[in-house]
Amino acid sequence: MLKIALIRPLPKLRQLALLQEQSEDDNRLFQNVPLTDFAWLTQALTGSEEADILLLPHLLTDVRSYPDYVANAIEVAQKNSQRLVIFTSQDDPSPLHFPEHCTIFRPSVYKSTLLPNEIVMPAQIEDIGKIFGHEPMEKGFIPTVGFVGMAATKNMKDSMRFLVKNYIVRRGADREGVYFRSKALKRLQVDDRISLSTILRSRFSANRKSIELPPEQAREEYIKNMKENLFTLAPRGAGNYSLRFYETLALGRIPILVDTDMKLPFEDEIPYDEFIIRVPWKEMHRIADIVAERFDLLTEQSALAMQLKAREVFETHLNLPIFLKKSFEQLTKKQFI
Repeated sequence: MLKIALIRPLPKLRQLALLQEQSEDDNRLFQNVPLTDFAWLTQALTGSEEADILLLPHLLTDVRSYPDYVANAIEVAQKNSQRLVIFTSQDDPSPLHFPEHCTIFRPSVYKSTLLPNEIVMPAQIEDIGKIFGHEPMEKGFIPTVGFVGMAATKNMKDSMRFLVKNYIVRRGADREGVYFRSKALKRLQVDDRISLSTILRSRFSANRKSIELPPEQAREEYIKNMKENLFTLAPRGAGNYSLRFYETLALGRIPILVDTDMKLPFEDEIPYDEFIIRVPWKEMHRIADIVAERFDLLTEQSALAMQLKAREVFETHLNLPIFLKKSFEQLTKKQFI
């Protein structure tokens, strides 16, 4: 049985989505998970002395200015031989160094540098399959690939910044998401074996401050594109993870994951390659070949099975409330060294 206690929250600072409904002034769009989905957490709350897990109630990114608060939480957990759970939403995938009795949940990581006490979690998204439906589609005669989002620079100034950042400052898997998106789309667009359906945006659409059209219209076009294509291109964004990857699974479609040294949640339990197409970033020049070859191997039945499996895994493992409950239960079984 889960026994979780909260570190005392700081006043006037937003709390985790597990603990507090998204406020009206929150700039995140399409990422609101109903608080009722975290009812298991409320049921697990107990006194601090009885708890196996102490939970920092704020994102690490929000308490950077309160180092004493974080240090005190670490000290209390260590003193009581309890595990301190910390969440962060930062895009920077660099390792976060904390004592071993602390566990860090984060969406953006590099598999090659992931620390033992860091856990990669799914992106926080709405269950759009539950909202908009997740009926599978027929295989069809040609692989249909969809993409809606930002995949190009807006002007000459942005183009210069992009060139410097992605060809001089950043190399390899560390390049920006726009780099991988544009490269992948260009390869798919010129291949006659692929039917590509794209709506390109000039700005990020999952934030109230940057979205360039009414949110309802943006969401309708985004969902429609995903549902009408068997595959959705899902490269990284600003962080080394993809909201689109999890949204594709939620709709019961097949994501094409551009793998930039990614660690996926529950990777040792989930047979991802049975229901996604994974393209290592070093093989992006072959992305059209990889998609076409996988498509040719599919029968109508196996295409249906991939879609059903994608939705099933999202429901049972990757929907954030379900994932966190499973992860917390696993943490209570781990022993401190």
